Amino acid sequence: MQLIPAKIAECKNIVICTPPNKEGKIAEEILWIAKKYNISKVYKVGGSQAIFAMAYGNTLIPKVEKIFGPGNQYVNLAKQIVSDGEGAKKFITVKVINARSQQMARTIAFSIANSPLFKTAMAGEDPNWGRIIMAIGKSGEKISPDKIEIKFGELKVAEKGKISDEYDEAKLKEYMKWDDLKIEVNLKLGQGSFECYTCDLTNDYININADYRN
Repeated sequence: MQLIPAKIAECKNIVICTPPNKEGKIAEEILWIAKKYNISKVYKVGGSQAIFAMAYGNTLIPKVEKIFGPGNQYVNLAKQIVSDGEGAKKFITVKVINARSQQMARTIAFSIANSPLFKTAMAGEDPNWGRIIMAIGKSGEKISPDKIEIKFGELKVAEKGKISDEYDEAKLKEYMKWDDLKIEVNLKLGQGSFECYTCDLTNDYININADYRN
């Protein structure tokens, strides 16, 4: 349970999502903790369904601003490895949704995450969504450019293959200063989704790797 980070972040309203136990109920110890810390809403759902529900909201679970602790120890280890990248300053989550299949979403997500041009743009705090489009095209997957929607955090930068009417340069400039960035690409082609992690590509990375033998 990631209650402590939520408290440290001073979240005013905290909800808990947890999978049911073998009896199909919420574990007593979780209910006890929820009562102790005055958390009134505990939802009996876990895994990717819980993360999706909290990220986007549904008729039962409200959309939240921050999600703490999604994933098992392997996901958390992957995040730590990415965060510890040589010269890395920013941790970046790349999420592709509504692809024709999960495999398609995976291919495109990794094409973006592994793109040096995308990673250097992130290092320069440049919300250059054209580099995301470039990486999508380089993936080899067939898409419909006129359907694509791209967000940096909650800020929409592109829709229907062109700059969004909601594009706000000032807000984007502030968002790009964050150490933890989230990029979402909505292909609007199906129901496949995939999320991966990467980091920015900085001058420090070049300096570190150019100096191994000196």
